[in-house]
Amino acid sequence: MLKVHVNIRGDKETIARLNKVGDELSDWSSTLTKVGDLLLRIYEVRQFQTIGAYAGSRWAPLKPSTVRSKAKHFRGKDILQATETMQHAWDKMITPRKISFYNTTDYAHWHQTGTSRMAQRPLIDVNKRVKDDIIEVFKIDLTEKLTKAMK
Repeated sequence: MLKVHVNIRGDKETIARLNKVGDELSDWSSTLTKVGDLLLRIYEVRQFQTIGAYAGSRWAPLKPSTVRSKAKHFRGKDILQATETMQHAWDKMITPRKISFYNTTDYAHWHQTGTSRMAQRPLIDVNKRVKDDIIEVFKIDLTEKLTKAMK
């Protein structure tokens, strides 16, 4: 946890502005809400549209037996999209300084890590593109917070 303490003497207006900066930087919930919305777009939409490639590597192909079964029961559905339940089962919890983003299905972790019988197909992966997307949200909000505090 980052904690900054500055003791300033002198100009009351400057001191008030700097105190306001500290207040602005103590609660990141609005920024984290934007990050959560971004993660939802990435992992619910882009990750599935690109078969895992948006945030990482393309998911491993299905076994031939699984391809045959999907052709019979879920025609036209891509990898991990038979019922689309897992694709649309994302949720987030936000506090002033933390975001938890997760899939609510009880089987998503098997795809995330893989098993001895099933290839790993990470639903959540974080590559440079995802990191840059998140950093951009923070840059924009930090600039807004500092501008607001310094008025």
